[in-house]
Amino acid sequence: MRDFDRLAEELQAACDADAVAVFGEAVVARWKAPGHMGVMFDPSATATVAGACDDTITLFLRIEDGRISEASFTADGCAASVVCADAAVELALGKTPDQAAAMQAGDIITLLGGLPRDKHKSARIAAKAVRLAVEDHRLRRA
Repeated sequence: MRDFDRLAEELQAACDADAVAVFGEAVVARWKAPGHMGVMFDPSATATVAGACDDTITLFLRIEDGRISEASFTADGCAASVVCADAAVELALGKTPDQAAAMQAGDIITLLGGLPRDKHKSARIAAKAVRLAVEDHRLRRA
């Protein structure tokens, strides 16, 4: 069993090194331990966005006193969707709904320290989820 465990550790280390080479250490660290992942019960707003590659991000917002006081997400798909959703939530926290709705994919990519160009679509999906969640909040209040 020890040989199998050692082989698994070596393979994981090789995969991690490849991921860091492509995405950078900060993105890989966020992917391995996203700080805002989880379902929120009784949110003020929610939105689900699916990308062309079938990645899906569901965003949950709690808005109190005119600011986003809590936010979380679930994501299925690639690691870029997870890290972009986590970054979008981080950027939205503490903002007014209007400020959060102004978020762009570039804001997410900047916070992450960059992403490969073919993964920018994940940032666009995450930013769209924030905008749609804010719109959901507005509709609920109407």
